[in-house]
Parts: sequence; C-alpha cells; structure tokens
Amino acid sequence: MGKYIAALLMTITAFAQLSNATTSVETQQQNVLMIKVNDEYYYSEGKESEFGARCGVTDGEITSTVEQTEIPNKNNQSNFGKGYGYQYVDNTIEVNIDGKWIVFEKQNE
Repeated sequence: MGKYIAALLMTITAFAQLSNATTSVETQQQNVLMIKVNDEYYYSEGKESEFGARCGVTDGEITSTVEQTEIPNKNNQSNFGKGYGYQYVDNTIEVNIDGKWIVFEKQNE
C-alpha cells in the first residue's frame, strides 16, 4: 500500500511541475514583442538600444497590429501597436516606441 501512495505522490508532483512550466512559458510568450518585416520575424524583450547617433529618416513603419498573444502575419505588423517607425541597425531592427529605440532581433535558428 505504501508503494502505491508513494507512486501517486510522485505522479501528482510531476503534474504540478509540468503545469507550472507551461504557465511560465505562456507568460514568457505574452511578454515578447514581435514584428514581421520583409517576411522575417524579429523579437524583443524590451531592451533599449545603446546605438548612438541616428539619421533622421526611418527605414519603415509598423502599419498594423494583432493581439499581444498573436503572431504577426503581415509585413510591417506587430503584436504591440502601430504607427512606430523603425531603422535597421546591423543585424537588428530598432523600433522607436514612445521616444525609446527598442532592439528587435531575429530568433536564432
């Protein structure tokens, strides 16, 4: 009988850990800012750019948006709003959100 109780407790503990891990992944996905530009996806966790001088012209603008929990499916679309200008900087895109340049990177493949 003791073996069955121990096995039951181990199973319950495993399911609880799995449930917590799933919730953590969902929370992380909800906090990730995403844009689609030129058929490629760029992601950000809100890191502000350290890039100095900029030219005054943006390379493009986010023209449409989807819900924060959705993945953008059109070019120049985000999951955090529209009307934001962006510039290419090296291998990243930096988006001007409320006067701050936020870094977006391609996901490592």
